[in-house]
Amino acid sequence: MKAFDEGLDSSNVKAISVPATAEYQDWSGYEEELGPQGTQACMEIEATEF
Repeated sequence: MKAFDEGLDSSNVKAISVPATAEYQDWSGYEEELGPQGTQACMEIEATEF
């Protein structure tokens, strides 16, 4: 939501999400899933706005 509110593109979500989710970085699949999950979240937020 922060990225959307600031007018950032979904490609910027990972940069915002990494510090916010740092405590989970040791989880299996963290690196592989963080970007796609952030993109999906942006698409869902955008869909509700339009």
